[in-house]
Amino acid sequence: MIRPNLKKGSPPPTDFMMDIFNELCPGKDYTNGIDLQVAEILPDPRTLKTHLPLSLLPPTVIDTSKVVYVIRNPKDVIISWHHFVRIAKIMNYKGSFEDFVQFFIDGDMLYGPYCKHVREAWEKRTHPNVHILFYENLKSNIMEELRKLNAFLETKCTEGQLQNIAEYTTFENMKRRDDKWDAERPQPRVLNLSPQEQERERKRRAVVEAEGGFYRK
Repeated sequence: MIRPNLKKGSPPPTDFMMDIFNELCPGKDYTNGIDLQVAEILPDPRTLKTHLPLSLLPPTVIDTSKVVYVIRNPKDVIISWHHFVRIAKIMNYKGSFEDFVQFFIDGDMLYGPYCKHVREAWEKRTHPNVHILFYENLKSNIMEELRKLNAFLETKCTEGQLQNIAEYTTFENMKRRDDKWDAERPQPRVLNLSPQEQERERKRRAVVEAEGGFYRK
């Protein structure tokens, strides 16, 4: 999602976001909905990502599309989400971790209650167009999960191509691409962290990734 909830008269997104939008949708007005306008110009078959529950998507979505739904352990979701809202300027969360846990338990969260969100998808798990994928399985055996995804999507990727995907999505490779992007296209800070703090955070995540433990995305 490039920039949600923009209204008439809102300031434009950061320059690099506007560059992407203007390249994809020349002559379009970003306040008319960036994501929708980008989706409209994508050729079929399109890949669309959303955090919304099934109940907030078109009612025919699972009958007309293939849906991949990722489930993650709620304990890890809480930690990862709290980390994000704590450092992301757009969220500006000032409460304690204990407060955040209570918000999560009560379902007072962006995109709705976690349990209801997951339950809606789980009840559709036997539908031929729904594929449930567990985040923990991706971390423990990504090749096996990619093979299942390949079969579900009927993408007919070779074993070598799946291996390339697994390598491309490693923490180190994603970090390398982020560093290259940041160097080539400087942008306003969007985190409540100094550059030094951001680097320390990346190193902490790299250590956890290398040890095969919990990974805060």
